[in-house]
Amino acid sequence: MKKFISQLSHGLLATFALVTTTQAQDFSIHLKNIYEEVIEHNAKQATASCYILEEQLQTLTDNKPESIKPAFTQLIKDWKAVEATYILGDLNEDYLDTPRRIDIFRQGKEDWQTQLNRALEGKSEPKAALFKHSSRSINALEFMLFQDSHISDREQAFAIHITQSICRHLHDIEQGYQQAKTKFLAEQDKSLSYIVHSLASSIFAARDWRIGDSRGLSRKYKGKPDIRRTEYFLSNRSADALSSIFNVHQQVFGLNNQERLNAILAYYKEEKLASEIKDNLNKIQAILKQTSTDKALFDNGETIYQISHQLYQQYYISMVAALPIVAKVLDADGD
Repeated sequence: MKKFISQLSHGLLATFALVTTTQAQDFSIHLKNIYEEVIEHNAKQATASCYILEEQLQTLTDNKPESIKPAFTQLIKDWKAVEATYILGDLNEDYLDTPRRIDIFRQGKEDWQTQLNRALEGKSEPKAALFKHSSRSINALEFMLFQDSHISDREQAFAIHITQSICRHLHDIEQGYQQAKTKFLAEQDKSLSYIVHSLASSIFAARDWRIGDSRGLSRKYKGKPDIRRTEYFLSNRSADALSSIFNVHQQVFGLNNQERLNAILAYYKEEKLASEIKDNLNKIQAILKQTSTDKALFDNGETIYQISHQLYQQYYISMVAALPIVAKVLDADGD
């Protein structure tokens, strides 16, 4: 057990499989609530936000990034909500790689910024110039809109093309969840496993990638802080994205007294664990409510990191032990 905990504390992700029990409890109501009111709802909202941004880009006339920032901010918040509980790839393997076609944060070592600048300097139409998935990601979109204080006509055309690609993927996700609902509700043992896995992966990424890397607290960048590693440094919206992630965790646990994961934990006599998770999520959100810029996020990073580490342990160790789930440890350093 000590070896297992030590491995987890050094940045390993886990996937989960449910153990067959002699008396299976019916959690279909709670899982249906999570699926419809959180997962499906957030996917629908993200698609709508993307179409709104596309429309505003089509009609943008002043070429000012600030004019488009509210719509962009809403899109990244809604996308983070989808990403934090993404289980569609588990339900249908055709959607396994869809998130990486939308978001390339901490994915690989490709110098996509240089490639985008080269595309901007060329004369090819957006469809031909932006042929890689990385060049049609939400990260590439931020680069197009916020790398400086003026959106050129060519950057605007590229941004429209990128947004249209993102919207198609988000629409596919929305439709995919609708089609997978029957399977999700019919296999509740696996479905609970998928949800727990998505939360556990999300808290790891929030702690290490979105906080620890920039603040110099992660294993990879220990003692080497750099605010430019925040997720949305160019648009200065990393705190909004992080708050959205933790908000979804609150939604899934049902911390406003909805019958969701908190009710499942209560069945296994883990009300104390649910309460401790609730307290830590509330603490982080209280900080983020007063944190509107990347600089403020950086300044509060160590506190947020420490609370996130407590959540990390509560998810990976306590919750896995509390539920009929076993952890299979996989190396996942994000490179």
